[in-house]
Amino acid sequence: EGAKRPVVIFAEMSTEGQGVLARYLKDHHYFVVANGDGTNDVMMMKNSNVVIAHHSDDGTFAPGVDGLTNISEEQLR
Repeated sequence: EGAKRPVVIFAEMSTEGQGVLARYLKDHHYFVVANGDGTNDVMMMKNSNVVIAHHSDDGTFAPGVDGLTNISEEQLR
């Protein structure tokens, strides 16, 4: 069995800092999951393996986030 890596959780970082850290972790073979709801999270999302993107009450995503979604209404149910 391979060596286990620690879980790294980060929050309250600049937009650029989130993206840089996510890219660094991914480049070092961490599995990166991004959880975000706004334009400030897009760099982190683009550098992640999996994205959990939150939408507003009217069903729209923040600018830049909508381009990272690829699930259908059926998958959301």
